[in-house]
Parts: sequence; structure tokens; C-alpha cells
Amino acid sequence: MLVAQKETPKTEHKFENGKCSVCGAADPDYKPELNYSKDEILELYLNTIYFGSGYYGIKEASEGYFGKEPAMLALPESAMLAGIPNAPSLYSPYVDFMLAKKRQFIVLDAMTAAGYLRESVADDAKIKPIYLAH
Repeated sequence: MLVAQKETPKTEHKFENGKCSVCGAADPDYKPELNYSKDEILELYLNTIYFGSGYYGIKEASEGYFGKEPAMLALPESAMLAGIPNAPSLYSPYVDFMLAKKRQFIVLDAMTAAGYLRESVADDAKIKPIYLAH
């Protein structure tokens, strides 16, 4: 026996700034590069991504892991933070410090290979002690 089903009314999506104001879905046609510079996009990204251990955004992660503002981080700390977002539940130094340290080495090596650091600077950063806030 067939039962007639009530058709649910279709909601008109209204996209603004990359999100639907009705349901919150992402606009597939949104191009942030038309509204923001690359630096602004990177800043927005770094201020919202997950860094593990309950920290969202670079400021919260910097303060939570190292007890410092981001601008006060030394190279070893910055490199460790840069490696966390790839797999925050694995690379959080509070979860597995040695794995976070290995990831820091990968970041420093990549920076050296790309010409951002001299090898001696990267090597120094690898052996500098890191002190966590907790």
C-alpha cells in the first residue's frame, strides 16, 4: 500500500560571506581570495584552526602550550606549533611530546629546504629545550 508523503517545503539558501544565513552551509562558489588578501586569509585560518588539547587559534595555542603571546615565541616553539595542525590529536605536545618534537624537526627541515632558514639555525632550534606551560 502506498502512502502519500507530505512534501517538505524547500528552503531557499541565502549565501553571504561564504555561508548560508539560513542553515550555515558553506557556499560552494565562495572565493575568499576575491575579498581578502593572502595574508588576511592566512590570518583568518590561523585564528580558527584546531591546535589540539582544546586550543583553537594560534593565540590560544601559544598561551596554552607555552604561556606566551604568539609574538613572544622562539623559533623552536613556533616550529612545534606549526606542525600541530596536520594531526592535532597526535601532535599535541601534551599528548605525545616526542611525536610533537619529531614533527617540529620536519617543519624546521622544510623551512631549511625552502631557503627560509640556514641549516645551522635549524639545528640550533632542534636542540633548544622547550618548556610547556603545564
